[in-house]
Amino acid sequence: MRLKEIVDSIMPPILRRIRESDTENEVREAYRPAEGSELFYSGESYDRWGWRSISRSITDGDEIAPEEHRSILRRAYSAWCKNPLAGQIVNLTTWFVMGKGIGFRAKDDRVQSALMKFWRDPENDMQATQHWMSNELQIYGELFIRFFVNPINGAVRIALVDPMEIRDVVTDPDNVRKAVAYLREYRRRAVDDEWIEGFRNRDFGLTHGDEEVKEIIDAREIIHVKVNNVSNRTRGMSELYR
Repeated sequence: MRLKEIVDSIMPPILRRIRESDTENEVREAYRPAEGSELFYSGESYDRWGWRSISRSITDGDEIAPEEHRSILRRAYSAWCKNPLAGQIVNLTTWFVMGKGIGFRAKDDRVQSALMKFWRDPENDMQATQHWMSNELQIYGELFIRFFVNPINGAVRIALVDPMEIRDVVTDPDNVRKAVAYLREYRRRAVDDEWIEGFRNRDFGLTHGDEEVKEIIDAREIIHVKVNNVSNRTRGMSELYR
């Protein structure tokens, strides 16, 4: 008996059918889920299942659109709030890395004094803020730390800008790693007398004075810290999404 006949005699029928198929298309069609079934796929259903093409050229533009990125941030924050495993992943990392907090010591006493003035400023409260930064860097994958300098006495204060308010990062056309400006969009509530009166009366639905604000922030005012990204991407990615 020839080798081919031996192989054919022991080969399972299903494998023999595949081998004897005239074209690759016949094999593919034999294993394509029937239309209407739960596993049926089509070009339109890739988005429904959340699949993304890995063969797409990286030069075609951002793989994740701004609105999708904001959705990821919302889901990551929700997971941290509601999912005990996600919350513990973030909290344990912060406890392990930060401990009781990061300290420092400058050789020059004048430098140490200036740093401690910044560190202990109640508006900065760096002893607590550094732990918040660690948590938010994991949840959102990025930090937008904005600096405000008093022009009279040189005092420096910081604020953490909500990553969901940053709609776009404008970069140097010749260097995507160099940010030029940040586009921030947020809703600002004007706390006027009518709003205060409504608050006192527990009328929390009052939105008088609210306005949509679009702000272009000079990149020199912000330190943008990002993780889980590559050199030609402008935004970070949440640890809870990867």
